[in-house]
Amino acid sequence: MRETIDEIVDIAGDYREDDGFDFSAEHVQRWVEQFDEGSRASILNTVCSSLKETYFSKQSAKDFLANLPVQEKLVGGEPKEFWETANFLDIQGRGRSQREMLAILGEELKKQFGFSFAECGCEDGPYIYLDDGLFSGGHVIADLKKWLPDAPTKAEIHVITVALYSSGCYRAAQEIEREAKSLGKEIVLKFWRAVELENRLFKAASSNVYWPSSIPEKALGYFDGFTHDLKLRPIGSYPRNKIFPDKDARDVTEQAFLEHGVWIREQCPGLNKFQRPLGNSVLETPGFGATFVTFRNCPNNAPLVYWAGDPWYPLFPRKTNTDTALLNAFEELWE
Repeated sequence: MRETIDEIVDIAGDYREDDGFDFSAEHVQRWVEQFDEGSRASILNTVCSSLKETYFSKQSAKDFLANLPVQEKLVGGEPKEFWETANFLDIQGRGRSQREMLAILGEELKKQFGFSFAECGCEDGPYIYLDDGLFSGGHVIADLKKWLPDAPTKAEIHVITVALYSSGCYRAAQEIEREAKSLGKEIVLKFWRAVELENRLFKAASSNVYWPSSIPEKALGYFDGFTHDLKLRPIGSYPRNKIFPDKDARDVTEQAFLEHGVWIREQCPGLNKFQRPLGNSVLETPGFGATFVTFRNCPNNAPLVYWAGDPWYPLFPRKTNTDTALLNAFEELWE
């Protein structure tokens, strides 16, 4: 197990490093020891394989943004002209990922083309909405719905994220386009990403999220009162993928995460009803089950065992949106 723990640290060792957090082997060891001994190897192997594909370090994020200005599918054959006319949206209602990513992209544009954000933009140019991840789609929907009344009559909007979950993308496209139509706006909405992760219902068997195929007995009580049938991953249908290469280890991990997630909910009364055992979700499900984590933060769409606090010891302690809002407020006082 120590070898797998060391590999996890190699992958995610810079998690919240800028905040002074020490993502060490001892930290991972302390986290996994909260699970039954017989399940620990499977959990570590599953977490390790998923993080290899879905953890974005600071360097990975910088590489993504450094390559973005010359991605031909996005910018066409004239990248400088595309970015000179682009309008950069800084409209994120919660968090600060957009502001931080825009700052890095701005440095890259200055380095590669010699101009800054202040020199870019025109009404007929494309609009850029940048963020680290698109999960359920709620954030981008809220942000763009708030912006659309002030948008031009016609606009091309590029939503660019490091990771994108397929069901959230579909939902975002539907709701944003519907809102634009109601306002009499003609928009062309395009989504771009470094990694696309599958979590649509009809693709449950080949999903890239923690999505259990059964409910452990100790967790059954949590689902009392649910008004819809649970949509579980089909039993006996398992195309292997890079995120979950070991079927048995995935099953063990999902059962453990769900069972302990129910326990965490019982012990942490501060969690709202949407913060489900396998991650935040407005739908009546075991949870979203996100595997994507960045060096900046862990999404609340990930299983509770990843991020929930006292009395649980989290693998990826979160920086909350409240923390971020306070930091943004202090920054604005000094701008």
